[in-house]
Formats: sequence, C-alpha cells, structure tokens
Amino acid sequence: MAVVPVVVGAQQSGKTFAYSWREVAGGLDSIVPLHWLRWSDLSDMSSALRRAKAAADAMPPGHRALFSWDLHNSMAHHPQDVLRDATGSPAVCRDPSGRGAPYPGVWWERGRAEVRARFAEFFTRYAAIGGAVDVVVLDFEQVPTTWFLYQQAQRNACGIEAYFAAIAGDPRFGRLAGRLGFAELERVIHWYRGDEYLKWNGVMHELFAEQVNAAVYEPVRSVFPTVKMSNYGFYYQDPSHHLPDLNGHHKHRYYAGVHIGTHQSRELYGWLGNVSRLKLDGRVPYERNPYNAFRYALNKVRAMKLSSSVPIYPWISYKRFKDSLLRDSDYYQELLLHIALTGIEDFLYWNPLSVDPPASDADNRLVDRTLKELDRLLGVQDRRTLVERLVGWGDDWVLTGMRVNGTRIVWRFTPRLNPGQAAESVLISAEPAVFRVNGSSIAVEGGSVVERGGVSNSGFWIVGESIPGTGVD
Repeated sequence: MAVVPVVVGAQQSGKTFAYSWREVAGGLDSIVPLHWLRWSDLSDMSSALRRAKAAADAMPPGHRALFSWDLHNSMAHHPQDVLRDATGSPAVCRDPSGRGAPYPGVWWERGRAEVRARFAEFFTRYAAIGGAVDVVVLDFEQVPTTWFLYQQAQRNACGIEAYFAAIAGDPRFGRLAGRLGFAELERVIHWYRGDEYLKWNGVMHELFAEQVNAAVYEPVRSVFPTVKMSNYGFYYQDPSHHLPDLNGHHKHRYYAGVHIGTHQSRELYGWLGNVSRLKLDGRVPYERNPYNAFRYALNKVRAMKLSSSVPIYPWISYKRFKDSLLRDSDYYQELLLHIALTGIEDFLYWNPLSVDPPASDADNRLVDRTLKELDRLLGVQDRRTLVERLVGWGDDWVLTGMRVNGTRIVWRFTPRLNPGQAAESVLISAEPAVFRVNGSSIAVEGGSVVERGGVSNSGFWIVGESIPGTGVD
C-alpha cells in the first residue's frame, strides 16, 4: 500500500515555546512562564499593572503571555444572574428546614457585563503604561454541562431533577429550547437513555464560548488587536475526524466544536478514562498502556488539526503527572515531538507544585530539551504539517511529517515496542529508512534515519529533501 501525504496547514515560523503554569529554573529558554492575573491583586490596580508589565517585558517578543487565573470567574456567579421563575423572582432551592438559596443560572448577563468592564479597564490602563501582550490564556472550566450541573446539585438539598425543572421554568428557557431542538430535560438528567445530554452539552459549550468571547476576548482585542487567546477545553472535532472523549462519550454527533479567542485548546495529558472500555479498532477494548495513551492523545490533536484551520495551543502535562500513562515511558517525549509536527503553534505546559508528585526541575528540563531538539531538526523556517488522517487504532507505528522551508521533510517514526524491546530492533535500513514492526515492513521513500537517541530512545528522526511516500506491506 502506498500513501502520499497531503499538506494540511502551516505553522508559524520560528522557535517553539511552551508557556508554563509556573516559574522554571534559569536557562530553560524554550519555556516562558505565564504571568498570573489575580482578581485580588486588582485592589491595588497600579501595582498589578506594573508587575504585569515587568513580567511581560522579560518575555521574548511575540511571546509575552498573561494568564487570567480568576479575573473572569465571577462571570458565572453574579447574584443577579440566578435562575428566575415565571414572575421574574429568583427560583429558590429550599431544604427541609425552609432555608434556601437561589439556583445558579446558565445565563450570565450581569456577570458578563461586569467581567467585560474589568478586562476593558485593566488592558486599557495596561496599554497606557506601555504594557504589551501577545498571548492571553484562560483556564475557565465552569461550562454548565450535564456533569457540571450534577456537581452543582450535590451542593444543595433539592437534587438534579429540581435544578433542571428550575432551568425549564426560567422565562429565558424558550430560546434555549430552540437551540437544543427539544424542551423535555428529563432525558438530559437520565443521560444514559439517549443522546439529549450530548445535545445539551454541545449547546452549553457554544453558549459559554459566546459569553466568554464577549466578556474577555473582545475587550482585550479592542486594545491589542493582534492578541492570541485560548481557553482550556474548547476545540473542533468534525464527524469525519472523530474519536470518543476521555470517558467514551461521542461529542461529535451533535457538536462540531467551538473556540474561544483565536485558538483551539485541549489537554493531551496521556491519560485514559472509560474510553479504555471501548473497542476502538472494532475488535478488542482499548487497553490502558503507554502506547495506547500516546496514540489516543496524538489522535486528539490530529482531530483538531484536521477539523479546523483555527490554530492550536495544546495543553501538555509534566512527565511525572500521576494520572498519565506516559509518566515512566519515552512515549511522553514522542508525544511532544509528534504534537509539534502536527502543526500546533506553541504548547501550554501544566507544571504545578500543588499536586503529588509536583512537577520538578527535571520535568521542566526535559520539556526544554525536547523543544530544542525539535527546533534543531526543523530549523526556524516555514513549517507545514503533512498530517492527513488519524492514526489507525490498530496501527503498531506512527509516522508524522512536516515540510520545512519549502522542500525539506522531517518525519518522526515511533513503533509500538514490547516491554524491554529496543527501538533499534525494528530498524532494517537507515538509508533508505526501512522498518519492520510486528510483521509489517514500512519504507519511508526518499528518507534517511538521522539523529538516533536524543531525548527519546523510542523513536527515529527521518529526513528527506522531497515529499516521500510510505510503502507498507
């Protein structure tokens, strides 16, 4: 079988960066720590502005990155945005003793206006003192999905049925029902009985994105027209490039995705939830192991790339993150290399100290070394991914290529290795590049293996001077 790759999209020229959750040791110049904007700091606005400017001034031009920790959070909690009854009064959940509190709403008119004013003031004053910003990052996850509303209902004594009844009784629900295509919310509550919960979750993501774009992106863009922005968990996945989510839900059936700001953003942490129970290849359950986690995460970013031309800021974790199946495997480094070759713009790097085990200096150095190796192989010229499909769920190898500077091709080849198996055992020929993996021969026409070893011993760099095909038998 011969496969000729197709150019799907271009990546920016230049160095590859990871914008990190926290500070890192000096000398790791591929990592740019995000500067956090906190609501509590705005009690002394002048000081907050000066600190933001000082932090941004120390970042590389084009990569001055600010992170809203909670400037946006109150949008979901304004006391006048609670659910209303038919008379316009707050819909109240009362416990058996008669004590009650209004139900949190899903329409955030007052909260949106308040947050919009906050961002407009901050960034207008920030520009006035000479501040610059290229990237704004959000991690705003309070989307009123089925799962989120279940959690909200657990905090009161009225239950999920009463909560959804209050939503349906709000005078604004008619417009929402029109977007949903149905008005009976019982099937959303009992999500396992049908697909209405998928429709609800999709519409909630769309509504959420509209409100966040209006409250955050638009006022920042009005001051900094070229600013880039993303929010965790907002991305595209059309039905022709679909895969189930972490827990096996088929979001793509009724929701093709949406983005906030200018970029798609999704986590690629190397974990597997209930999706491991599904037979993704049509034969056997998708076993929880490092290679499968690597392939699943890579397909998530491929699906984003193939579904939309909107650029991508993917979230990656530090290697030793306890929930990652890649924490003890070189497939972690392989994943980062393949993600970059898929044509993402830069990385968002989650490296907190507040989890067990915390991210370490060694974790940060590994990310820095991986990005430096990538840039050394690719150079800083125009980069165009050659990705044209998802990795097959039964494939025992992954090949991701990128055309750089018009003619040069750089590939990363990663085989599925058995425990204790050396990658060198699958290499038949370095020039031309030929491999044999689990009985299949893979020849990368026009390519030669270079740079063995490096940050990972589980894959190979292949370089050619023209767009090759691959031969598989």
